[in-house]
Amino acid sequence: MVKLQDHLSYPPRMMRRERAAAYLDISPAQLDRLVADGILPKPAKIKNVIMWDRVDLDAAMDDIKALGAEAGINTVDQYLDNRPKGKGK
Repeated sequence: MVKLQDHLSYPPRMMRRERAAAYLDISPAQLDRLVADGILPKPAKIKNVIMWDRVDLDAAMDDIKALGAEAGINTVDQYLDNRPKGKGK
């Protein structure tokens, strides 16, 4: 397991896989599944380094929460289980 730096007072704008997963408090494998399912945005490739944009991750989570609230669902898992096909980032 990769040990992440914890001395930052703010999250970096661009994050590699392990840091992006830690930012969302999920495992790297779960991050991969959510990206593959179109729920989270795909990463960018910058000079052969694969990175996620923190703003895009925040926007995806905001969208999930808002759509769940509109549907009267109070957890992300319930929303994801009930979301219309083709929805997601």
